Amino acid sequence: MATSRDHTEKHVILGCMSGTSLDGIDVAALTTDGADVIEQGATYYRPYTDQERQIIRASLGRRMPDDTTRAAEQAVTVAHIDAIQKFRAEHNINFDHIAFHGQTISHDPTQKFTWQIGDAGAIAHAIGCPVIYDFRTDDVAMGGQ
Repeated sequence: MATSRDHTEKHVILGCMSGTSLDGIDVAALTTDGADVIEQGATYYRPYTDQERQIIRASLGRRMPDDTTRAAEQAVTVAHIDAIQKFRAEHNINFDHIAFHGQTISHDPTQKFTWQIGDAGAIAHAIGCPVIYDFRTDDVAMGGQ
């Protein structure tokens, strides 16, 4: 009778992150057994274009969806799809899941509010891989940062 999870199955996870500096998208692969990182893998960086940066910057601080935030979300989504496709072409790595942070456009933990844009469903469809996303919302709602 097993009483704890057997951590022998390995998964390759592709993590994607874009910071508030709006410089671009960092992509990194790692292998995990679900409890520990077994191996840190290849990395890739895709800078935002000046146009993408301008579109995203216009959405910063907003708290409600509007045409500006929708345009920014589209730009973030397309840029992430491009970054993942280029990572895959450059490194020829198969991965089991994508971890997608999204682009933070508004963050006020004192008011228990945060908003990261990006369409995880569109990324999953374009790449053909499950996407894990929306990491921060529950943490902030419970008093985290």
